[in-house]
Amino acid sequence: MPSMSHQNLQKRLLRYISRRKPCKYLLFIQFGILALLIGFFIPVMLLLDNSRKQLAVMKAEHRIYQTYVGSITLTHCHYLYPQKSEELCDKQCGSSAYIVLRYENSLGNKMESTCPSLIQTVPCHEKPARCNQKLQLRQCPGVNGIYLLKNLSITPLTIFKVPLLNISTMKGEIVSALELFAVCPRCRIYSHSYKKSDNTCYRQLETVREGWPEQYRVCDSEVLSENKICNPYDAL
Repeated sequence: MPSMSHQNLQKRLLRYISRRKPCKYLLFIQFGILALLIGFFIPVMLLLDNSRKQLAVMKAEHRIYQTYVGSITLTHCHYLYPQKSEELCDKQCGSSAYIVLRYENSLGNKMESTCPSLIQTVPCHEKPARCNQKLQLRQCPGVNGIYLLKNLSITPLTIFKVPLLNISTMKGEIVSALELFAVCPRCRIYSHSYKKSDNTCYRQLETVREGWPEQYRVCDSEVLSENKICNPYDAL
């Protein structure tokens, strides 16, 4: 019975279409199919065109690469002894601690030279220091939200070194000084008290002397003020 009713429905639909200008309906159906095909093929053609362009670029790069395979580049260049920069070794940890070697060509900065300057990086240590996590030190005023000493607008001139780990747990291991302790930066208050959206008074800080390693290099941008009454921030 369901199949018979389905066939009857199809017959009634065909009779209805035949009475209502079938060419008109067929034309609309063809336009709909054409629109679907266009909507499908346009993104495909754009995708293929982009793939062809990428393939052409890769082929061109491969041809350039093949011209240099087995040959030494810049064979005509003569470089001076490298300039060494070890600043990052004292401030950074892990993979960020490296020596920078800069090689300048012996012709100087003449425009006709085809020998560019070369830069090489070398790790500072065979075993990178494990000091990437910023500990919440409570001994450095002006860092990690710690108050400055009462009635002081600047931290003492004395250099504070704060232990980062228990040395007794590192027996028999080779460690870097950056893993053992941190040097607190010297901080100075340089603004009046001001109020923010949390209705708390703050004062702005600046770094007078940097600390190390990198995680403790600079002071916080602001510190809580001892004053309980202050002007809104926009009034400064």
